[in-house]
Amino acid sequence: MKPHHPVKGSIIALVVAAVILVLHAKYSHTAPPLESSDVAAHAESADPEDLTSSSPDSPAAEQISLPKLVDLGSTTCIPCKKMAPILDILREEFAGQFDVLFIDTRQDQQAAAPYRIRVIPTQVFFDEKGNELFRHEGFYSRQDILGAWAEFGYAFSLADEDADAG
Repeated sequence: MKPHHPVKGSIIALVVAAVILVLHAKYSHTAPPLESSDVAAHAESADPEDLTSSSPDSPAAEQISLPKLVDLGSTTCIPCKKMAPILDILREEFAGQFDVLFIDTRQDQQAAAPYRIRVIPTQVFFDEKGNELFRHEGFYSRQDILGAWAEFGYAFSLADEDADAG
């Protein structure tokens, strides 16, 4: 009969715990809350490169915070290219209700880093306080994006409907 070694069992348990902690840290996908100055200055621009820079001293940084959809992708990836017109339409249709931003992960790795994404495209939804609500990896249709907002209690109306009602 072999003698029981409690030290050996403790070492194994510590190694297993360390592996679990490392994996959790590596695959945890929550982005830090957004600051309005991070994204507000160019939120209405249709040029993706304009959406990745902002000055905290700009007048747009003082605007009312809106919910935000941040799309992380590239101008060269096929699903990302399919997302571009959807993002442009959403930006136009829901101007003043939520911000739509695009970060080109290949052109601006520093801006993409805080989101800790695994694949592109990735869409990250933030509430008006900058807290992450949800993220999706891969192509996401207009209908799916609006459905995700609705699941979090956001009911947006088309900008044209608002103009017609007034």
